[in-house]
Order: sequence, then structure tokens, then C-alpha cells
Amino acid sequence: MRLELKYLVPLHLLDQIRSDVLIYTDYDKHVLARPDKQYTVRSIYYDTMRLEYYYEKIAGIKRRKKIRIRGYNNLDLNPNCNTEVFLEIKRKNENFISKNRSRVLYRDLENLLTSGDIDRYILPDKNRDAGGDAGKFLFHYFRKSLKPVILIVYEREAFFSKFDARFRLSFDKNIRSRIFPAPANMFDNAHMKSSLMGKFVLEVKYSGPHPRWMRDLIFDYRLTQQPVSKYTISLDQHKIWQSMNRFRIYGAA
Repeated sequence: MRLELKYLVPLHLLDQIRSDVLIYTDYDKHVLARPDKQYTVRSIYYDTMRLEYYYEKIAGIKRRKKIRIRGYNNLDLNPNCNTEVFLEIKRKNENFISKNRSRVLYRDLENLLTSGDIDRYILPDKNRDAGGDAGKFLFHYFRKSLKPVILIVYEREAFFSKFDARFRLSFDKNIRSRIFPAPANMFDNAHMKSSLMGKFVLEVKYSGPHPRWMRDLIFDYRLTQQPVSKYTISLDQHKIWQSMNRFRIYGAA
């Protein structure tokens, strides 16, 4: 398990904080080839018809999870839908996190969610028990009849410490969302609503010591660690708690 800490930061501080961070970190290898040094994260979050995972977060439950399917960037380089997407369970115990994660081709996603055929559709992974992780995802998916509640999209700049590869820092910007997506909408940019105006999320993940330079940065910019949830913030923007909106979950694909 790793520690995860989040900070909600005014957007006007982004360039200055990035400049300070780059003294002690290098960009994640996944952004080095991209001219803007960032990539797009796309996540479809699943929940029960009673919005169980949403209300667990609102209630401040310490041990909770999120069920989501995550993809990256756009399909322009993969017109045949050969890109991979990931089935994820993100588990959180206070500030400690862990994940179950498995890969499937995007073109096979809906067939997998219909059939549950792990052997046919889940891609092998030498570093993970891909079948076991997919089985855990599908257990919750089928047992609780989970529905796709919201698609959340944002741009991410990611960095790793030059001195400790276990320390990762990211800036999540331009967070936007669309409620009641189908899996086929994961790479669709239409009908998006801004979730967070004028701010970005600074996120830190680490399993070793918290570096002194990061503590200094937090102090210098007067940042306050807080339980920032893109999921609940985005659902609140769509007023998901209104009965007329919640009723639509029953018709979600």
C-alpha cells in the first residue's frame, strides 16, 4: 500500500510550482514524448443504483473503494480500437491506497462486461495476477449490478523524484465530466461539464519517507492537505443527488 495525499491549488500557481518541482523531479516517461508534457486520463466510474460508493465518501467512511474503467489520451492513433483500457478497483484506508488492475482491449470491453469471459478477453500481465484482478472487478460489477455513473476526464502532468522512484507527484488539470456514459463514450469529448473551476489537484503518492523539499513546498505555498475526490466533486456539479437525476441511473447502459 502507498500513501496518497491531495491538495487543491489555485491555477495561477501552476507554473511557479512546476518550476520548483522540476528541481527535484523528472517527468514521467509517459509524457516525455508528448510536446505538452501531459497526457489525458479518462475514467468511467461505476456505482450502485443507490450510489453506495458516492455516499461512503460523503459520509467519511475510512475503508472504501472505487470501481472504474480507465483509458488514456484519444483514439486518433488507434482507429481500430486496439488501445488498451484498464479495469480498476481503487481501495482506500484513510490515506493509504492499493489497486487491483487488469487490461483489456477497448474493442473487447463491452463483450467482456456482457460475458464475464476473463480467459478470452483479459490480457496477460507478467507483473500482476491479471485474471485474479479482473475477477475481483467483475465480482463487484455483477454482484451489485453496477452502472456507469460518470465519465471524468482531465489532463495530467506526472513527475518522479530524482532521489526516490517511489515518490510520485502529479498535477491534474481541466477536470471535466459527463454523467451516465456508456463504455462506448469513453473517448467521446462531447457534452462535458467543468468540475473544478480555477483550481487543479496536486496529488502525491509515496511509500518511502516524505522528502524535505516537498514539505518546504507545502509550507511555502501554504497548501492544505484535504480529501479531494474527483468523483464526488464531479457528481455534485451534475446535482446527482436530485431525485430526477438519480432516477436516470436506472436507464444507464
